Amino acid sequence: MGRYTWIVGLCLAVLSWAMPGHAKAEPGRDRAGTVTVQDGRPSLNRPKTANGRPLTAEQKRANQAENEAFLLMVSLAFIGLASCTLILFVLGCGSRVVVFADAADAFRSACIFIAPVVSCFVALGVAWVFSLDPDRTYASVWTALKANPAVAFVLAVGVLWWAWAIIGTVVSSIQHNGLVVGLMVAILKIGAVFSLLLIWYGIVMNYDRTDSIEETTSKIFLFGILAWFGSKFLNGERVSYRRQTREDHSQSLVEA
Repeated sequence: MGRYTWIVGLCLAVLSWAMPGHAKAEPGRDRAGTVTVQDGRPSLNRPKTANGRPLTAEQKRANQAENEAFLLMVSLAFIGLASCTLILFVLGCGSRVVVFADAADAFRSACIFIAPVVSCFVALGVAWVFSLDPDRTYASVWTALKANPAVAFVLAVGVLWWAWAIIGTVVSSIQHNGLVVGLMVAILKIGAVFSLLLIWYGIVMNYDRTDSIEETTSKIFLFGILAWFGSKFLNGERVSYRRQTREDHSQSLVEA
């Protein structure tokens, strides 16, 4: 399982790149704070600002506080995703709350995250097919879309697909569980589906032809666990049967 923790590192890297204060390393310059060898002797590259001066104590404290806040945010995000998955798993094992009515319902919720990724890749493919000039600049996004109608059409379809997935997830949850419980289930669905897709992506991207038989077997075993885990969310038929049984029992009591 330790090999798949690279997903966490990937998420941390992406988020840290988007954090304020991120700066690209200049060509030919080593990363600040690393040890390099110069003239056969180790040399420490102390953290420096953009103008090349060493960081002051106040700047170091500010950077440390920013890193701590970032780690706290990431930790809370992963705790929230894990909590959503665990709560939804417990609900799915029962027969009182509908998590996913069927496989189509589950796929619709998964499209909340699949649609943007697929749409972006297709838009890039369309831009490559039509040989669009990547160096051309536009005054605004709207101007760029008007100049490239094929890309705009793909993105528009992607937005509609994404909206259909979100609205369908919320409507389905409310339809099967009522307004209050349905909204709560819809929120839990989004977190759980995102978590499962991350795990699935990590297993697929970690595939290597040079893996030993034991490693390949462990990945197949993980796929099996993931499939079993996801199947527990498909409890619509079980909940419907329980509700119908209760209605029949209540009606028989009234007739008696």
